[in-house]
This record gives sequence, structure tokens and C-alpha cells, in this order.
Amino acid sequence: LAFCFDRSENSLYLLNEQSRNIWITPENYQEVAVVFDQAFLARHGLDPQRLEGLFMEPLGSGQNALFGSWLSATLTRLGQADCPLQGQALAEQLLEDCLFILDNASQRLQGIALGRRDEERAIMRRVSEWAADCPEETLNLVELADVA
Repeated sequence: LAFCFDRSENSLYLLNEQSRNIWITPENYQEVAVVFDQAFLARHGLDPQRLEGLFMEPLGSGQNALFGSWLSATLTRLGQADCPLQGQALAEQLLEDCLFILDNASQRLQGIALGRRDEERAIMRRVSEWAADCPEETLNLVELADVA
């Protein structure tokens, strides 16, 4: 389970093992992410199936920018030898914080966005499958629209 914080748009994207990142990365794009494995999630009582409907959605929250900056600084410090943070305690704190941000962000999903989600997911799935089947081919926008 990956929590990806898009620092350019201050959005949270939740990814699982079926998610495919196929969007075109814009110039000056910044992302920081935390990935938790299934065993860690299970030990903490989190079933990713319960998050269905939130994957690959731009989830906005007032805390995204602040948390993304903090997370980036924390992960940078972890790369330094003199970092005093303990691995297991930090992992548990990160999971708790990510779930808090996710809870706040997912509460903002409503109305028409909820109705369009399944349709948009089906389009992304068709494009992803085509890209996986034909990795060497290129398309212009009109051809891509036909695939979608």
C-alpha cells in the first residue's frame, strides 16, 4: 500500500498492487511516498480491501502540503547516519499519520466525483492494458482517445 503525496498539487494518491502509474509527469513535479507491505498492514489490523474506491484518486486535504513537507524532511534525515529515529516506531507513526491524512482527504470526496470514479477507472484500466500489451507503440492524442 503506497501513500503518494503530490507536492505540486497537494494531493494524496493511494496506490495498491493493482495500481498502475500511467499519467504523464508534468514539469516540476514533486512527489514523496511511503510504502507499507501487506504483513505490516496486517499486523496493524488494516485491510487494504476496505480502501477500495480510493485508489488512484486525487485526494485533497488541508494537511497534505504540511505533511508532505514533513515527510520529505523526515525521509531525508533517515538517510543520514546520525538520525535518531527508530525504524519500527517511525513506521508505526507514519502509518498512523498517513491514515489520518487519508481519512481527512477521503471525507472530501463527494457528489459527482463519486459517480464518475468507476467510469474513469474503467478508462484508465483500458489504457493501462493497452500500454502493457503494446509497450513499444506510440499514440497521438486522437489514437489514445480511441483506445480509452
